[in-house]
Amino acid sequence: MTVILILLLASAALGLLTGLFYRVWAIGAVSVLIAVLSALALHLASFGFSLSVAISVLCLVVCQLAYVLASLGSLKRANLSQDEIDGSAGREGEENVDDENR
Repeated sequence: MTVILILLLASAALGLLTGLFYRVWAIGAVSVLIAVLSALALHLASFGFSLSVAISVLCLVVCQLAYVLASLGSLKRANLSQDEIDGSAGREGEENVDDENR
C-alpha cells in the first residue's frame, strides 16, 4: 500500500512541476518515465500483472490531471488580456508592423 501511495504522490508532483515549468511536449517524456518506473516498482514489490497495470494507468491519469490543473493555474495568473503588443494604434491604423522589428 505504501508503494502505491508513493507512486501516486510522485506522479502528481511530476505532473504539477511539468505543468508549471514546461510545455505540452514534456508531458510525453514524463508519462513514459512514470510508466516505466511504476511498472518496475510494482514488479519489485510483487504485485500481480493486472493490479500493476491498473496502478500504472492510475499514476498516468493522476499525472495528466495534475498537469492540466497546473497549466490552467499558470494561465489564470498570466493575465494575458492586458499585454500590449505594439502600443496604441493611430487614427488610420498601423500597417506593416511586422517589418518594423527587422
